[in-house]
Amino acid sequence: MKRIFAVVAMLALIASPGFAQTKTAALNAPTPQASTSQGFSGESDAVAVDYAGSWSAGTLVTESYDFMDFGTAKTNHVYIVGSELIAPTPGFNIYAGGVRFEPNLSKLFAKTNVQPGSFSAFFSAAAGTAVPATGNSHIAFLLGGGVKYQITPSLTWQTLQASWMRTGAQSGAYLSSGLSFVFGKPR
Repeated sequence: MKRIFAVVAMLALIASPGFAQTKTAALNAPTPQASTSQGFSGESDAVAVDYAGSWSAGTLVTESYDFMDFGTAKTNHVYIVGSELIAPTPGFNIYAGGVRFEPNLSKLFAKTNVQPGSFSAFFSAAAGTAVPATGNSHIAFLLGGGVKYQITPSLTWQTLQASWMRTGAQSGAYLSSGLSFVFGKPR
């Protein structure tokens, strides 16, 4: 039992950078650099799917490409995304394409000890097809958003993502948390 507690405590300290830092150390910590292009990224998240009145496990795979950056420092991002939601218990897969908007929130954290540019929020919309295990395919929609924490310029922890989905005449939702990694060197 003591070993389990020690492992959990160590993981908590590792997962929360700045937890044991003083205020001065947090202010002098390196800031993730805003890049003009994040390039291509791939994400794979475990999701909790709420569909037809019951919860089950699923997988969300998202590919995104930083299509457009705007604003004075080019830190507002518009991504083109592809999303695949695999929900085996309800018995369908969703294949969709759409957009994700990630505004620059650094002004909100400018007077805090949070590193500017480390936290961000995003909003997404996608449309495609839902392919059930049996029966005909349906038009599908995914609308949602979430919050991210940038660990390094190439690695981001997606702390929470929530989306509403519609497959044919049935609605549902999913929640997820996961990591995204930018392939190649961010420019």
